[in-house]
Parts: sequence; C-alpha cells; structure tokens
Amino acid sequence: MPEGRPRFVGWLGVILSFLAVLVFVVPRDLSMEKQYTGDLRNRVVGARLIHDGRSPYFYKWKTGDGVRYYDPANFDSLRSSNSTATPFFHHLLIPLAEWPESRASIGWLIAEYLFFGGILALALSMAATIPRRWTILLTAALFLLTAGWKAHIALGQSYICIPFFAMLFLWFLIRGAERHIAGRLRPADLNHPASLFYPAAAGLAAAFLVLIKPNAILFLLPFLFLTRAFSRRQLWACCAVPVILLAWILISPQERALWVDYREGVTEQIKMHQHLHPALQQNEPDPHLAVFEGIDQRAVAELEARQPLSLFSENGNVFVLVEKLFHRRLSLTMMSVAAGTLILLLTGLYFLRLRHSPPGPSTPGPPASTLQHAAIMGFCLYMVSDLFSPVYRHQYYTVQWICPLLIAAALFEPALRRYYILLLAGLLLNIFHADFIKMGHTLGEYLLLVTLLAFVLLPDRRSPVLHNFS
Repeated sequence: MPEGRPRFVGWLGVILSFLAVLVFVVPRDLSMEKQYTGDLRNRVVGARLIHDGRSPYFYKWKTGDGVRYYDPANFDSLRSSNSTATPFFHHLLIPLAEWPESRASIGWLIAEYLFFGGILALALSMAATIPRRWTILLTAALFLLTAGWKAHIALGQSYICIPFFAMLFLWFLIRGAERHIAGRLRPADLNHPASLFYPAAAGLAAAFLVLIKPNAILFLLPFLFLTRAFSRRQLWACCAVPVILLAWILISPQERALWVDYREGVTEQIKMHQHLHPALQQNEPDPHLAVFEGIDQRAVAELEARQPLSLFSENGNVFVLVEKLFHRRLSLTMMSVAAGTLILLLTGLYFLRLRHSPPGPSTPGPPASTLQHAAIMGFCLYMVSDLFSPVYRHQYYTVQWICPLLIAAALFEPALRRYYILLLAGLLLNIFHADFIKMGHTLGEYLLLVTLLAFVLLPDRRSPVLHNFS
C-alpha cells in the first residue's frame, strides 16, 4: 500500500470524527444559549457601568435605573455586587455590551467558539508531525464534550479567554525564536529589528492574560528561567506593553479606583464563600421584569421546562475536598500557605529539572519544545493557585485545561503513551458522569494536573528535549 494512503485514511478519520463532534455540539450549544446565559449578564452590566464612568463592584439596581443595568442575579442583601471580572476585561467587553442582551449573548457564543478555534489553530501550528496534529484534533473534539465546556456555554462564562491568551503568548515566543523561511524553520536573527515584533506581541498577550486574571502571572514564572536565551532588546520589547498598561492603570485616577473596588469586591466574595460575614445592606427588591433587552423570562422558563439542561457541576477546590474527607474547614491563612509552599516546591523542582538538562543550542533563542514545557509547567502552577482558591470553583473553570492539554498533544511521542493514556482518562472523567465514581470530574481534573506535572518534571530520555539556559 502506498505510504500516502494510510496517512490520507488517518486524516480522513480524524477530520470526520472532529466534524461529527461539531455536528453534535453546535446545535446543543445553540439550544443552551437560548435558555439565558446568566453569568454573561453581570459582565455586560459591569462593562456598561464602567463605560458610563461608574464602578460595577458595589452597584445595586435602583428604581429609575431602567433595564440598562438590570441583572436578575444581583438582587440580594449583600453590599457587594455579583460582578467579579476585572476592570480590564470589562473594558474589552464594552463593544459587545452596547448590544441588547439577546444579541450580546449570541455574539458571546460566537466569541467563545472563535477563542476555541484560535487555541486549536495555534496548537496545530506548533505540531511538527502528522500524529501530533491528529492528537490535537482528537483532544479538541473530546474537550467540546466535557461538562466544563457545556457549563461554560450555558452560563456565558469567560474562562476560555485565559487559555487563549496563554497560548497566544507561547506562540509568539516560539515564532520569535524560530522564523519560517522557504518552508524551513531556522533560528531568528535576534539583532534584526523585525525580530522584536514577536516578543512585543508576546508581551501584549501576557499583559492581557494577567489583567484578565491576575493570578495567571504564575503562568509566566517558568519562563523567567529562560530569559538568558533571549537578547536584551527582545526582553525590553516583551516588557514594553505590560509596563505601558501598568502605567495607564497607576496614572489614571478612574482606573486606580476601579482596581481598588475590584480588590475590595473580591474580598467580599471570599467572605461570602467562606462564611466570614460579608458586608450587608438594605437593597431594593427585584422588580422581576418579564422582558428586558430581548430576553423573555417566561419564554425562557417554558423552554427550560421542555428542554431541561443536563448540567452536572462539582466544586473541586482543595478546601471543599478537605471538608468532605476530614470534616474540617481550612482557614484562609492555611490555604494561602499551602498553595504558596506547593508552588515554590514545584518551581524549585522545575528549576532543578532544567539544571540537569543538556545546555541550550548555540543558536539564539530556546527551541519550541523547551518553551512548550515551560508553558505546561506555568499553567500547572496557575491551576494550583486556582484549585486552592477560597472561592467555589464551578465546572466551567475546567475549560482552562484546554491550553496545557493541546500543548502536550503537540509534543506527542508514542514512547510516552503512558502519559497520554492518563491524560485521556482525566479528560473522559470530565465528560462522563457516573454515580458510582464520587467526585469524578474533580478526580479527572486532579489527574490532569498530576500527569502534566509528571510529564514536565520527570526525566525521560525519550521525551522531547529540554535545554538548560539558566
């Protein structure tokens, strides 16, 4: 049989499988969107408030405010609102937020798929072999079937932005180290002015990532051990945009005030989730608007009754597991100390892993595999902080795992199949719900974390090469 035929048959099978999943999930997701994406509403209202020069973090609706700021989920006895996104994310959402809610919801569904498609395209561009591209497509197809993706779509959540900007940062770094010329990859000329574009773009992606989710700064930590592989000009270019955005926040009185409110709002959210007596006040009651901005709540209720959503959510926080297993609550101090200690320990192990790796190549810039391993490690550090969060993590948080999973798929080697079997098991546990497996989705999430850490930290002569630049 000609060599090209098995490859063609393989590609055909993978593409048909991916398309079959899309044919199933797209109508499902369109149907879920019609049942009101409630979490999107607080972000839309928050963006409108900021656009109008107001802070969303302690806003409570009052008679006369009209439907522009109306959010059915923001009526309670708390002083703080249900707005938890950062000021920067609200700024990004302002163009979409000016649409009526029904139109904004459709627009955000399209945006979610565009973010997903962007992550997939970036991952495919990092794969050097056909089997790796197959692995990426199959992983992406399975990810669309997870409970996390379903919950993300149904609620109009925004966590898909985090893996997108993390992947974009990695892609620009790789492109900065290797430029595609005449169909071949060769090291970039670091002294050429054009080579500064890629690190500057990477810095922009990093700034967006951290300003959307501040603890995502941990994702960047492993890359600090690779800075000697880049020229000073590249490092300055990478830092330029974050410094400019930080200066904008510090100089602008309005931005400073928003970030102060955001921090205080998050503190109140933590108090609420940890039962630490959040601030209360008398708020106006919900007027129960039957129709607002194209959303007919009676029609939504009827649709939910006819087509009930099959959503299963678990809270995978460490403090939840400790309480279930040992019947005791962790204090905020204990959670912070435990998370910090684990992050420092893992970072130290990664540094030692690099120190015992072969020296980097004489050509400028680290190879793609070293950057990809750093990205997986960084994302695991970020997810450790996420799992130790004192705020309840719902199922849509697991959408973030798409970033390290697709990077690992881009490094696929048959000799390392034991890692990929475990990753597949973790992914399947996040797809199927079985009553006889207690906390199955959570078990799958922790399995993903442990396997990815082992993939990066355990030495293996058959693994893609890591290089020491420290």
